[in-house]
Amino acid sequence: MSSLPGRGRGVLRLLRPGRNPLARGSDRLEAFAWAATVTALLMAVAIALAVGTVVRVDLSARAHEQATTRHQETAVLLADALPEDVRSPAVRRVWTPAAWPGPDGTVHGDVPAPADARSGETVGIWVDEAGRQVPRPIDRTIVVSNALVAGVVTLLLLTTVVVTAHVAVGHLLWRHRARQWAADWAAVEPRWAGRADR
Repeated sequence: MSSLPGRGRGVLRLLRPGRNPLARGSDRLEAFAWAATVTALLMAVAIALAVGTVVRVDLSARAHEQATTRHQETAVLLADALPEDVRSPAVRRVWTPAAWPGPDGTVHGDVPAPADARSGETVGIWVDEAGRQVPRPIDRTIVVSNALVAGVVTLLLLTTVVVTAHVAVGHLLWRHRARQWAADWAAVEPRWAGRADR
């Protein structure tokens, strides 16, 4: 007696229709399509994990490199940080002339400062080894979130392609079976209805 429950045996029969003497060629093709779809979905999961891992490793390396070559510095504003449109309450930070110490002297440039900051106030910025202003180093949250997004998007795209292909094959099989059924019925129906000799 088989240890598989009824549903499990049904799935096996679907995947192995060759044991059924009534199985048609389209049934075998449908079983192959199901097996190929399941295999492709498992491969999609593996590929998505690989993509997420590659993105995480790459961003982790960049984050480490940035953490060792960038540091915070204090910049002194050389002018008031007045937004171009002072009536807009949405303006929170304004690019403002400032100066900060560099490896070979004072560096000048524009820094993002609060819209109400005044000349002489200080703001924190990030600089590289040459004293140039640079963005904040990539942190672990960005690394993890980008890796997750890359993996999930890859999985969604691959799953969409696989499911679309499976649905297309199923539709073609359905049309083929409908045509085959119509042809068989056209051959049998006159005899079944007693009109074959008329």
